[in-house]
Amino acid sequence: MASDKQTRREWLSAVPGAAAVASTATAQTAAAVNRPNIVLVISDQFRWDCIGAMGLNPMNLTPNLDQMAARGVLFRQAISNQPVCAPARASIFTGQYPGKHGVWKNALGLREDATTLATVMKQAGYSTNYIGKWHLARPEAGTAAETRGAVKAGHRGGFADLWEAANALEWTSHAYQGDPAVPLKPAIAADLPTCGKPPTPWSGRPTPMRATSSIPTTSPSISPIATAPTS
Repeated sequence: MASDKQTRREWLSAVPGAAAVASTATAQTAAAVNRPNIVLVISDQFRWDCIGAMGLNPMNLTPNLDQMAARGVLFRQAISNQPVCAPARASIFTGQYPGKHGVWKNALGLREDATTLATVMKQAGYSTNYIGKWHLARPEAGTAAETRGAVKAGHRGGFADLWEAANALEWTSHAYQGDPAVPLKPAIAADLPTCGKPPTPWSGRPTPMRATSSIPTTSPSISPIATAPTS
């Protein structure tokens, strides 16, 4: 009957391997402890000058973004690779131009084999999570219609862990509407005649904003909104 007792020679031969495994585990634990969390916030449906921190909008529309700008770095000149929702998001996640990643317009969606920020971070040992609006799912096979609602795992751009998102479009009818339950100040509401109503159909010509001095300002350096002559 063979003995289950380990010999001295067997024990000595196993020690270097065990030490290497323990060293690797310790290094991985230390790396995990020192690895910073990365949170990417993507806001939507407004121009750069809507952000209060840029100093041009007195309406306090973006208090949380303003706080982030105050604590970090504020880029005053940044260029989007594409001014449309899905292509711009795809460029952010892939680091590629729309002509390369393939989402050159809405309703196309990322390829399932695309290399994205999520896939790279997952390979580096991160948990990849996504919450909110996705708008990068591919249409169902045989259709050109955008997929609304739930997103299949293969269409999530490599976000493989927590997923609390849906493939949805914007539902806000006016950039300054905000919460319909909270009435706007009369001076602001009077200057936004479409507020709270469906957007006016495109007529082929832009509707000029009325010049006004009724919008409150928070700094003497901020001038009232004005419009150039339309003739």
